[in-house]
Amino acid sequence: GAMGTPGAAPALLNVVGPVASANPNPSANPAAAGATLSADRGPGSTHTTDIDLRVEALLHAARLEDPRSAQALIQLAQSREKQLRLGALYGLVRLAPKADKPATAAALTTAFDQAVADPRPTVKAMGYLGYGAQAAGRGLQPRQRTQILAIIEKRKTQPDEIDELAVAAAVHALGQARERAQVPLLIELLREGNDEVQRQ
Repeated sequence: GAMGTPGAAPALLNVVGPVASANPNPSANPAAAGATLSADRGPGSTHTTDIDLRVEALLHAARLEDPRSAQALIQLAQSREKQLRLGALYGLVRLAPKADKPATAAALTTAFDQAVADPRPTVKAMGYLGYGAQAAGRGLQPRQRTQILAIIEKRKTQPDEIDELAVAAAVHALGQARERAQVPLLIELLREGNDEVQRQ
């Protein structure tokens, strides 16, 4: 994967293996139940080494930007393993500009929507970055624009309840969209200082 061979993506994703869903149903899927139990093992177990290997393979596959990886990455974006989910979202962000098929683009949008709704700042940030990647050269979807503007506004009114990483990612997405109507807002943010948000 590190050598940049596009054909390596399927093999790398095979290393990543099956997905333990964020909402597993053990009664319906015994295999998923086993994966869920494995994911719950503590530090120092063989699971720790296993997840490191899987994450490394996933990141290598993501960097290849092989459109054929889209479906596997969309599934992995549902993983209950945070690092696998982040790696898959990273791959989807890189693939977003190439997602020219409506069905694939819609599936990516759903994955990014779910990430933005996640309470964890790193996952939320990847969702906003996904919005930006999709919007580059195309513009934001109305729902995406609303989500971005809402978190920026909340930063003004409830700064203690907002993580700067997520806000910075939202501002980055707004910049990628290149919407003239949002230029005054971006200028206003720039005037506020030189934090991570302004550097976007």
